Amino acid sequence: MCWRWCWVLGLCWLVVACSGHSPSPISSEASRSPGPGTSVPAGPVSGHWTVGSSPYRVTGDIEVRKSTTLTIDPGVRVEFEGSYSLRVFGGIHAVGTAAQRIVFTTSPADLARGDAWAGWRGIRIPNNDYQTNVIDHGDRLYDLRFCEIAYVDKRDGVQAHPWDDAIGAMYVHGTTNADLVFDDNWIHHSRSGGLAYFGAQASVLTGPVYFHRNVIEHIVDSPAIYVAHVYGTAPPGTADHNLAVHVVGGAARHFIGPRTSDSVSTVGATWDTPVYLDNFEITDCGDQAHWYLAWQPQLGAVIHRTTP
Repeated sequence: MCWRWCWVLGLCWLVVACSGHSPSPISSEASRSPGPGTSVPAGPVSGHWTVGSSPYRVTGDIEVRKSTTLTIDPGVRVEFEGSYSLRVFGGIHAVGTAAQRIVFTTSPADLARGDAWAGWRGIRIPNNDYQTNVIDHGDRLYDLRFCEIAYVDKRDGVQAHPWDDAIGAMYVHGTTNADLVFDDNWIHHSRSGGLAYFGAQASVLTGPVYFHRNVIEHIVDSPAIYVAHVYGTAPPGTADHNLAVHVVGGAARHFIGPRTSDSVSTVGATWDTPVYLDNFEITDCGDQAHWYLAWQPQLGAVIHRTTP
């Protein structure tokens, strides 16, 4: 029997070697849907979501209310069966692993439509600029790591302040430095951009904001990273008015369509805040002249990049 196993292993090695392609460093789970799962109706959610009850099939808008927390285990799938969102006012702990990402995606039936997929409306932490108590605050209260966020479309949302209905597969508004961890995530196939971070005028930011090793791919005509209103406690016009956002490691890859207006860019957009793309890869994102957009340089809007 030993020689048979050796022959099979050798044949597998030969097929891989002759293919001419290295395995992708990230393998999508967004199109796989094992088991009957758990139906999640519209309304409040909290508690503990486990692999044994996965996939969780969402049939309406859901939210984590203040003073409650939703914990999601590695390997869990959350499938949105329509144009619904997950809004978080309390806490969320969605910490996967490199081998077992937590997947937020549209339904398998929607994916079966190919390029005509309709999608869902993303994850939102929707604070308000002038009222810091709209969401809860606490150390690592919003902790998302090794998640896959896929197939978001907000294009028919309201294009108005506070923008959570229109921008970002992952939308964050008004968290403090201690509140939020968003590292090692993979956002792909979005028609509404990747990560949108609004610091908010009334937020108390004690230093720069950091996001680590996030990969954002296959975005249609929208920014990978959108930043605005990272103000801290200093009033407008002072030297410390803007606190920088650092995007460390990670990548933007395979963007579809060039910038079509001054309101859309393919890689980075900032309204009034210095953004540092530190060791950040940019691959197949069109003309370099369309990579960055800084609307208000007089208020500190600028994008710096160092290459890996």
